[in-house]
Amino acid sequence: MDEKKLGFRQSVALGLRYWPTFIKLLPKLYVERFNQRKELGFPRIITVFATERCNMRCPMCLVWKSREQFGADGETITAESMRPVLDEAGPWGTGFYFTGGEPLMNREVPDIIAMASQRRLLTGLTTNGLLLKKRAQELLDAGLTFLSVSIDAREPVHDANRGLEGAFAHAVAGIEAMQDIAARRRSVFPIIKLNATFFPESLGDLEYLVALAGRLGVAEITFQHLSFVDDVCREPQRHYAEKLPYGDSFQGMDVGERCFSPEQIQRIAAFMANAPELEAQHGVKVGFGPSTNSVEAYYTPGFPSRQSFCSIPWSELSIRANGDLEMCHGHVIGNITSSRVHRAWKSPVAKEFRSFIARHPNAPPCYRCCALKYHFAEGGTS
Repeated sequence: MDEKKLGFRQSVALGLRYWPTFIKLLPKLYVERFNQRKELGFPRIITVFATERCNMRCPMCLVWKSREQFGADGETITAESMRPVLDEAGPWGTGFYFTGGEPLMNREVPDIIAMASQRRLLTGLTTNGLLLKKRAQELLDAGLTFLSVSIDAREPVHDANRGLEGAFAHAVAGIEAMQDIAARRRSVFPIIKLNATFFPESLGDLEYLVALAGRLGVAEITFQHLSFVDDVCREPQRHYAEKLPYGDSFQGMDVGERCFSPEQIQRIAAFMANAPELEAQHGVKVGFGPSTNSVEAYYTPGFPSRQSFCSIPWSELSIRANGDLEMCHGHVIGNITSSRVHRAWKSPVAKEFRSFIARHPNAPPCYRCCALKYHFAEGGTS
């Protein structure tokens, strides 16, 4: 979440609690803001796949097809395995973001968040909300900084997309439980946002979701562009996997020829253009990601230009549930059980991967990855 978009009280609270951390995050902001391929001394954001397990099976999920690669069904990150990582990360001010799978299926997540909070490190967690009400007290006690809850559409469409009746109601109840506990404590933390993904069945509910965010009193709603694989990129991705030693786990929903019709793309673009008016109407910030210079080009089959940029190999890292240290989806450089993070981060295999991405900023796996800042040669300024 962009702290510039927060309310005054939340911004002040963040500054007072985390100002040393924000100073240490400035190198990452430099890399991202100015598209600098500069290897930082240590990753400034570490995404922790707390578990590969999930209580839903969403069709647009980026990672469920690769879960077996990173741990058995019951394998989860433990607080004990994360302790040395947090000790190592503390002096660098690294932020930790917890995902999965469904991270709240890991019973030790609040303990890990608490250890990070004790070190004044920023923490965030994304959840489908199914277990949020049950675990709200633990997350508040742990000192969670940011919370993202996924809601894609009105209740019937959301539940159908998530494959579970009651998914919508559980997510809303979880948000309300978090806010109730925080209000009794007079705390602004965690700062909550909604997270929605554009998909064909949800396009009639976009304005409704902004209104819902306003009614719930969350800080922001972010709409994610769908990550997908289509017919245009499938053969180049197969060739990439066969010829290069970087794995074959490609992110995105397989949509065949295309995921949206031209009319649907125009509907998304019009909604985005109307976002400032919706913000003012409902009192909630509206964000979009990943960034692209053309929504129309993003959803039209074709590779982005070489002007596209990804900061992750130079500033971020992931830890999968089996402890693998992952620079990018499927590109493993070590494991926390056998290697310190800094050693893996500075390893020859990590440097080789950064060199490859610098030479190939629009490589086949990056086709519609959520981390890329997209530039299309023939695009507008959406």
